[in-house]
Amino acid sequence: MQAKTFISYSRQNLDEVITLAGELKARGLRLWQDVSDLAPGRPTEEQIRAALAEECESFLVYLTPESLQSEYVMRVELQAALDQWRWDRQFTIIPVFRGVAIPQVGAATMSQTGRDITIFHGVMIPADISGDSEEFRTSLGSAARQVLEGSLERRAPMFKADPSRQPVLDLHTRQYTARPTEADLDLDWRPFFKGRIAPSALDCSATLLPALKSIRETVASKWGLRSVHVRAKAHISAGLALGFAFRDPTGFQLTVEQNGEVWGTEVIPASDNPLTVAETGGSIGSEDLAVQLSVAHDISRDVDRFVQARGEAFRARVTLQPRVGCGRESVADAQQALSMAVQAAKAIRCIRDERRALRTHLFAAVPIGLAVLLGHQLNACGPIQLYEYDKERLTYVPSFMLV
Repeated sequence: MQAKTFISYSRQNLDEVITLAGELKARGLRLWQDVSDLAPGRPTEEQIRAALAEECESFLVYLTPESLQSEYVMRVELQAALDQWRWDRQFTIIPVFRGVAIPQVGAATMSQTGRDITIFHGVMIPADISGDSEEFRTSLGSAARQVLEGSLERRAPMFKADPSRQPVLDLHTRQYTARPTEADLDLDWRPFFKGRIAPSALDCSATLLPALKSIRETVASKWGLRSVHVRAKAHISAGLALGFAFRDPTGFQLTVEQNGEVWGTEVIPASDNPLTVAETGGSIGSEDLAVQLSVAHDISRDVDRFVQARGEAFRARVTLQPRVGCGRESVADAQQALSMAVQAAKAIRCIRDERRALRTHLFAAVPIGLAVLLGHQLNACGPIQLYEYDKERLTYVPSFMLV
């Protein structure tokens, strides 16, 4: 079982810690928090020490004026973590300093635990940065990346011992799906989609896309690997974003599970072009290209309504769909799936260049496996705005912007 990260904090800082937890979960890390993991009826300190010794590989403490005054944080959680570190020097302690000075923290932790916690490498967040700003998210992302790097470094020997082993990455934006075998990284993006069709622009740009980038870079640097196996129960735009993060120029190859089959980027694509490509002109004054990919079902009418509601014509509109027609059986096998992804990406590049469009708006109804493969192929296509379809409002809403 993948070890967890223990988060220590003052309850007065809970809102900001929820954001921090999201940064960690977005990178596939599992957490231990008092709000979800403390069992009733057992002494709290006993449970914390047991969790640190048996379940956790790292301890992240959110240091604020409030937590420095918390006897529970200082004398129970931090003390237990330091005791665990003295016994196991691979155990990682990461302080996040929020609105406190380093000397202040050093003095407080020395007086209450007998050790200056500022000797550990951490992240400084000034007090004047708003908790809902991109700068704040970026700072928390730096702390989350430290945890990720430490976690992957500790697990590196098992991948070096078995070079054929491919790391497994699970992606969840919908309900959680239990798997027979545990993933190496479990990306829990459900909080970012909860109650929404798509995550906010801030969630996409400041958390989710940077999380994918840090995963790609850390897997390559700590595990020395350029291959990932994907299992996704996710929105289409999330699958596209994941594939794009590991796109072809990065040197990564992907395999993805789709309805009991395994599709991948290293198979030989079918020689024919399985998609029909239809292009219609629009407004020469527009800088945007609209591309609709109808595989699972025909989305022409939905895109029509969106274009009309937008009130501004696209420079051109491209319609891609299987020659055999839309439907669940329109993708025959792994070879055809990759062939569709390659053809769709090539069409976007060619028409974008011919029309001299600056941005592409991509609307897709595809299996999640095909979304991942298409994202992997979207190189040199310029900025691409992804969308999710809102069935209640009968319209598309923007999701990730891939650049």
